[in-house]
Amino acid sequence: MIRIPEFTRSPYPLFVLIGVLAGLGISIFLMKRKGVERFSFLLSSFLVFASIFILNVSWSFPKIIKLEPWGFDGTLSAAGLTVGAFCSALIFRKNGPEIMASFVTGAPLMYSISKIGCFLAGCCRGFSYDGPLSVTYDRWGEGSFFPAQLLDVVCFFVIFGLAFILTTKCKDLIKVSFAVMLISIISRFGVDYFRLSHEDNVISKTQLLMITANIIVIISFIIISRLKGKGARVNE
Repeated sequence: MIRIPEFTRSPYPLFVLIGVLAGLGISIFLMKRKGVERFSFLLSSFLVFASIFILNVSWSFPKIIKLEPWGFDGTLSAAGLTVGAFCSALIFRKNGPEIMASFVTGAPLMYSISKIGCFLAGCCRGFSYDGPLSVTYDRWGEGSFFPAQLLDVVCFFVIFGLAFILTTKCKDLIKVSFAVMLISIISRFGVDYFRLSHEDNVISKTQLLMITANIIVIISFIIISRLKGKGARVNE
């Protein structure tokens, strides 16, 4: 059994910040390795960070108006990074695939690290469970839970490792980017079944969101593939 003490301040925002910096750091490293111009990857990094900030502020706007505490969310940050990556790829078309693949590779790492903070804070707990690696929280009193957040951490770190290898080895980075996004979405959909919030629900709100994201990713891939095909025919 794992026992988590009660913290005077939630460690979650700190780990989200570390995750954001780590994700951006890996992305910049990959862009440099892929030969992306300095101006392009610096401006892309700014755009991605702005996307992360805007998405988090928009989601937390009701709390901000009421002057309630708010912070960055790991899922929203990863989504913001992906949106920023897609926009950057459209702006800097010369290195679009390299930029997009680099940022998409950093997203699972960002999410994985942020979930360490989620695990320590006790949010997004797993279902009631008293088997191996069960977790108890002093702040919640009695009861033990499945370590769903740790499953998130391991799962998305593995996805990051796979994405890093594919991005450094494969030539078709557009396919790599969308493959990583689809794997991440499917994994997030599956892990949600282990959460306490999923009990008594056939499909949760998060899973509906993942289904929507999956459809958007597939449509985006089709559009970009067609644009790429038209561009190749024009250059012939």
